[in-house]
Amino acid sequence: MIEVLPGDGFIVDTENLYSKIIKIGQRWTDKNENCWGTHGGFIVSPNGATMEALWKVRNAHITDYIGKRVLIFRHKDMTPEKFDYSFRKIFQEHWGQTYPFYRPLYILSPVLCKAFTKKAVCTELEAKFFWYLGMMPHWRGVTPDNIADQVCFYSRHGLWQIIYDGVL
Repeated sequence: MIEVLPGDGFIVDTENLYSKIIKIGQRWTDKNENCWGTHGGFIVSPNGATMEALWKVRNAHITDYIGKRVLIFRHKDMTPEKFDYSFRKIFQEHWGQTYPFYRPLYILSPVLCKAFTKKAVCTELEAKFFWYLGMMPHWRGVTPDNIADQVCFYSRHGLWQIIYDGVL
């Protein structure tokens, strides 16, 4: 079993109509032509429970993605105290929020991606979790591909550790 900790992030490649739309949008802005992720979230317990923006912002479990490609990663500076701080903020601001299905369309327009809204799609929620801790440069408009690219690039410099990359 993969050993995960609260504060680990993940990107997963799901297969449904909505994820196909996300991939098309990401390819418009992709910088390295290696766009594969369609969803993301973060781990909230050592048993693999997650916090994700699905139909609503709620808990799920990393094992929901068995049979899918998953990238699980950890920032070198993550601590239980930092996790608690950011998790509380995300929980207070987003728990139970309905998924803003219009937001992924903003990928096509960098200006609209920065539009002020309180709602966040899955990877914006994940990026905001890390942003509160200074581990991501911004959160609005962040796509699964943006996070995967950043984590993979900076893992070579020791900033992020890749815990797992493969099919669960």
